[in-house]
Amino acid sequence: MKYIKSILSVMLVTVFIITSGINSSALELSEVESGIYEVQNDVNHESEIGMSMARSYLDPTMKLEIKGGKVYYTIKFSGANYMKDHKISINGENVNLDIIKEDNENHTIELGFETDTIEPDMKASMYVDAMGRDVEFGIITKTDTLNLIEKIEEPKEEVVEEEVDSTVEAVTDTNNNNTILYVGIGVVVVLVAAFFIMKAKK
Repeated sequence: MKYIKSILSVMLVTVFIITSGINSSALELSEVESGIYEVQNDVNHESEIGMSMARSYLDPTMKLEIKGGKVYYTIKFSGANYMKDHKISINGENVNLDIIKEDNENHTIELGFETDTIEPDMKASMYVDAMGRDVEFGIITKTDTLNLIEKIEEPKEEVVEEEVDSTVEAVTDTNNNNTILYVGIGVVVVLVAAFFIMKAKK
């Protein structure tokens, strides 16, 4: 009985690992059609006060323009009369910002920048006059809220038939190899389980 429980545990863990390898996938840029989107965001800060402040100054809706394998973000901040020197960093590196729109009457500013992913590791920082220092917080793109506003038609590239066939073959071979690997692992697990079960019966 002890052997059987151990075998079942190993089998369950193996199945979980295989299933995770097959099903886990993030939203890739290639999976989203070209167009202009609206998307919601979350903020991240180590303190509750910082979270509240970040949420009050960052507009909850961002605009994305996806075209030619690139993403152009437009992010809106309020309270611009209390802040200056806005910066956006991706993976710890500051990116070049374009001032899309600055509304001095409503104290808002819209900033744009380009990246090559829909879900960048993104942080915003700005100098807050009242605090006399820079404030930084994370911006999280909620990709499940992507909403297409306007579709962008991109010119289609002519593809040589032989290249398409070779690409299809490569993808097919890769899928077949993965399938063989998973089946092979499954067979090994079953054989090991059968061996221990027969041994336990003796």
